[in-house]
Amino acid sequence: MGARAPHRVPAHFSGVCGHGWVTHGGMGEAEPRWMTYRELGDALGISVRAAEARAKRHVRSGRWRRRTDNEPPRAIQVLVPPADLEAMRGTVGNTRPRTVGDTDGDTVSHNINSLLGELKAAHDQVAGELRQRLEAAEAHARHLAGEVAAQRERAGRAEGEAQALRSELAAVRGEATTLRGELGAERERGNAALEQAAAAQARLEAGSPAMRAGKALRAILERWKRP
Repeated sequence: MGARAPHRVPAHFSGVCGHGWVTHGGMGEAEPRWMTYRELGDALGISVRAAEARAKRHVRSGRWRRRTDNEPPRAIQVLVPPADLEAMRGTVGNTRPRTVGDTDGDTVSHNINSLLGELKAAHDQVAGELRQRLEAAEAHARHLAGEVAAQRERAGRAEGEAQALRSELAAVRGEATTLRGELGAERERGNAALEQAAAAQARLEAGSPAMRAGKALRAILERWKRP
């Protein structure tokens, strides 16, 4: 008889059959299987989100491969080695998918591992978001610090200009005070000179007959001009 053809498993099948992985011809080491995030979550007894987080970590590390199924609904699949699935289940030699009815100690360990996986995935997501917000806040703080430094520099220049203007104003005021004093002294000298000239003219008019005759003539002319 010819060699028995290997058993083929549909692409959408989770990769587990009964209590174990399907192998070629039912013998030999189990092969990796393409699984969606939902299938991986069902096999591990965890949420789809937690399964996706675990799968992405393995893909980033290069341990797993990822592809998009060609058939609808074109779900994303990851190539899961059986050993990795068993390790994530936290069991050795038992590949039976967990059910709601499991109550043994192995189930408790599996649930704890699942919760720890979900917690780590949530922690990684929150930490990433906080890291992004921190980087944005630090960048904004650096920008504000630059603005404050520029404002201080402009304020320093403005204060220097204001001080120079105050000094110049004080000098102008001092010069104005000096000029007012000189003007007052000059007025006093002018008044004294006018008084001296008036006194000299009065003495001339009182002592000269010609000046007296001229003054009388001017008085006659003024009266004659009146209507």
